[in-house]
Order: sequence, then structure tokens, then C-alpha cells
Amino acid sequence: MRTVGQIGRFGIVGLALNAALYLFYLALTEMAGMAPVAASSLAFVVGVPLSLSLHRRITFRVPEISNARKAGFVGAYVFAYFAQIGTLAGLHYGLGLPHPVAQAAAIVMAAAFLFVVQKLAIFRA
Repeated sequence: MRTVGQIGRFGIVGLALNAALYLFYLALTEMAGMAPVAASSLAFVVGVPLSLSLHRRITFRVPEISNARKAGFVGAYVFAYFAQIGTLAGLHYGLGLPHPVAQAAAIVMAAAFLFVVQKLAIFRA
């Protein structure tokens, strides 16, 4: 049951954080005229430290983690970043999907990967 609660909290935290970052991405692309890949990259950089803090405290309820696990967290996000950018670019530039749709799909894919990594490696008991 612990995992079910963590999945629920991960979903709530993830939805709230990614909704805010997605709006930030849309503001950068639609209002500031930034290219989709550049906007996604900036949103990722802003989101990583927020994600670490929120998931550590709320999702997994861990008081602190070692620097090695923090490095693992960043490593997982670097991998997810390249997978997300590849998905965004492939769906938008390759298949011609509108960039907001491609970015949303990329976020969902990255979130699933990141939950598994965080559960099994970063915030394990």
C-alpha cells in the first residue's frame, strides 16, 4: 500500500509542478517567441531542483538524502531530459504534431521513467 500512496502523491506533485512548468513553457514559446527545444530546456533546468525538493518531502517523505543519491537524481533527470527533447523534436519536427501536444506527450513519458527511478534508486528506504 505504501507504493500506491507514493504513486498518488507523485501524480499530484507531478501534475502540479508539470502544469506550472508547462505554462512556463507555453509562455516562453507563445509570448516570448522562444524555440520549443530551448523553452523545454529552460523549463527542465528550473524544474529539477523543485522536483527534488517536492518529491523528497511530499511524495517519498524522506527527511534528507545523500549527495550520491542527489547526483543520481540529477543523472536520472539528465537522461529524462534527452529522452524528452528527443520525443519533442521527433513528434514536432519529425511528425509535424503541434509542439504543445508533443511536449505534453514527452512530459508523460519522462514522468513514468522518473517515478520508477526515484522509487527504486533515489528515495528507497
